[in-house]
Amino acid sequence: FNFTTPSNTKSGSYDVEIKVYEKDEFGNIINEGSTSSLFKITQTPTEIDIALNSPTIKPNNDFLFTPIVYDQAGEKFEADISYTIYTPKESVFKKEIIKSGKAISIFIESNFTPGPWKIESSSLNLKKTKEFFVEEYRNINFTLNNNTLSVINKGNVPFTGPIEISIGGVKEIKELSLKAGESKKFKLLAPPGNYEIKINDGSIVSELGTTFLTGRAISIGDENSSSNSGFIIIIWIVVILIIAVIAIYLYRKISRKTF
Repeated sequence: FNFTTPSNTKSGSYDVEIKVYEKDEFGNIINEGSTSSLFKITQTPTEIDIALNSPTIKPNNDFLFTPIVYDQAGEKFEADISYTIYTPKESVFKKEIIKSGKAISIFIESNFTPGPWKIESSSLNLKKTKEFFVEEYRNINFTLNNNTLSVINKGNVPFTGPIEISIGGVKEIKELSLKAGESKKFKLLAPPGNYEIKINDGSIVSELGTTFLTGRAISIGDENSSSNSGFIIIIWIVVILIIAVIAIYLYRKISRKTF
C-alpha cells in the first residue's frame, strides 16, 4: 500500500512500523512480528516574505526589514536572497545579496524623497514585493557666520513661507521659497555693536548667539542683491572717473585758446 503525507508536513525523518499478528479462535494473539523503516521529508521552499519594523518611517530614523524564505511547514529556510530598494521615482537606491533571515538597517536621512518606497526580493524562483512610506519632513536650518545668516532647507519637502529674524529685539520678516536642499544667505546690518540674533520659522525659535554688526541702521539684505549693489557702485565710480578725465582734457584744451 502507499500513503500521501500532508503538504505542510515538517521536514525531517519519520519512522514507519509494520506489525503482523495471528489470533486463535478466542481472539487471543498467538503469533506476531514487526518491522520498521525510516523515510525522510525534505525541506522545500514555498514562500518568500519581507518583514518590516514599520510600514511608515520618519526621516532621521533607522528603517529595518528582513527578507525570509519559508518551507512547506512555515519554517525558515536557509537560502541566499537578492533584494533591491526603489525610490518613489523608480530609481534604484540599493541592491544586495544576503542570507535569509538577516535584518537590514537603513538610515532614512532628512532629505530622502517622501512617498512610497519599494523593496523587491527574490530567491529560488520565489518573489515578493513590499512598500514602505517615507513621511514628509520639514526642517529649516539656520547658521550665523559673522554678519551672514545662512538658511538651508534640510527637509525633504519645499519650504515656502515667512521667517522672523530678530536683531537685538528688532524683528524683520523675510519670505522664503526653498526647494529641498536649497539655501539662501542674508547680510545682517546694524549700527556698530553686538547684537543677539534669533530666528522664528513658525514652529521653533532658534537662538544663534551674539555677533558684531556694522551699518547705518538695522536691516536685512539679500547677499546676492548686496553683491549686485556693490557691483553697481563700482560701475558708477568708473563712469565718474571717465567723465572726470574727459572734463580735465576738455578744460586743458579750451584753456589754451585765447578769448
